[in-house]
Amino acid sequence: MRLKQYIRYHVVFLLFAVAFAFYGFISVIVLKNQAYHCLMHDILHLYCPLCGGTRAFLSCLRLDLVGALLYNPAVIPAALVFIALDMRALVLILQGKDRALFPRWLLPSAVYYFAAFTVLRNALAFFGVDPVGDVAPFWQDKLTAAGAWLATALLFAVAVLLCGALCLPQKRMRPIAAFFSSVLAVLLVAFLYTPLLLFLLIPVFACFYLWYRCVGRLSVIAIKYGETDIPIRMAFADTKGEHPRVPISLTLYLIKVKNRRILVDAGCDTMPGYDVKYHISPVEALRRMGVSPFDITDLVLTHAHNDHAGAAHYFTKSTVHIAAKECEYAAKKGFLPSNLKVVPFEKSREIAGITVSVWGGHSAGSAIVTFSHRGREYVIAGDECYHRDCLIQKRPTGASFDRERSRAFVEKYGNEKYTVLLSHDCAILPGQNGTLKII
Repeated sequence: MRLKQYIRYHVVFLLFAVAFAFYGFISVIVLKNQAYHCLMHDILHLYCPLCGGTRAFLSCLRLDLVGALLYNPAVIPAALVFIALDMRALVLILQGKDRALFPRWLLPSAVYYFAAFTVLRNALAFFGVDPVGDVAPFWQDKLTAAGAWLATALLFAVAVLLCGALCLPQKRMRPIAAFFSSVLAVLLVAFLYTPLLLFLLIPVFACFYLWYRCVGRLSVIAIKYGETDIPIRMAFADTKGEHPRVPISLTLYLIKVKNRRILVDAGCDTMPGYDVKYHISPVEALRRMGVSPFDITDLVLTHAHNDHAGAAHYFTKSTVHIAAKECEYAAKKGFLPSNLKVVPFEKSREIAGITVSVWGGHSAGSAIVTFSHRGREYVIAGDECYHRDCLIQKRPTGASFDRERSRAFVEKYGNEKYTVLLSHDCAILPGQNGTLKII
């Protein structure tokens, strides 16, 4: 799966190269231009981060490294870094090492790097320092010193605030940064060229707004990695003396929100004493959907039983959230080795708008996960409820530490206003393993 992810990554770059070549064909052959034309360069008479990159590449082919750096001093070093990281990713795949293919700092670092470069080269061009020679002649005698400083300051503010909108983790700061960057971009265009160009920014702002909405959107994916059965008396409290068994699934939930990937329960590699069908490692189940255990930012353990915490040792890059009452037992069982970052909580904890709360029905510190989406309340039950009939018929589960708390759970969350996601619900992908998108 990681090899497919690597190949898809390069197919995207190939498609970008094809699109760039087609643009060059239209610009040079059809429109009879002498070189590729950049809209930002032609309309605003400013440099984009890639302006001069084609000439820098051609200079490299002629072994003229000095000329390449003069045309675009940012592209060549960035290309070398990318090639090195790309080779590293390929080596990791060939060696079969379970590490993230590309470091998390790569995208925000690239954004800041090229934003700073764009600001610097345009600021210098305003004052006549322009090795490429495409922009400075236009601005000569058109701006006073005060105007040049104002244009530079506006350009810098737009770049910084756009970077903030991309990279700031705080919920309130992102829309503020996006709003002010939009306002300053309008002022910049009005100041540098003509108010008629403001019309060109409308689709840009619309795309930016839609992108921002997608980044903050919540998604929940159920991951089934096996199926087994349990005695019916474990599923329902009111079945004394009965010996039939009922099927259950082994299911994890991956929540993606903002820049966090929250995995609810770690699952297990083995279940001694149980006949497990369709079983794969929970880590393998994640990899099949293109997610490495190192991509998980937060691991929530609803309680310290093997089928929920047995594979926690894989998530060494995650912050592990577990109730304090469960932490000691989990450590005693070997589920929490010393290299994990474990952060116990007493009653509840909020993670990027997701609330983890101790309920205490299934075990002393067993927890549930709650969140809202589009006016609907969602609950990930852990083992507070094994079977959906418990909710429909208000029957508490039999495997409970506190029978009254178990009864309170089904009475409260059996209400239609709640969508309850069960960790052992066979209705999710019956008879197979795989993933199901809930939200």
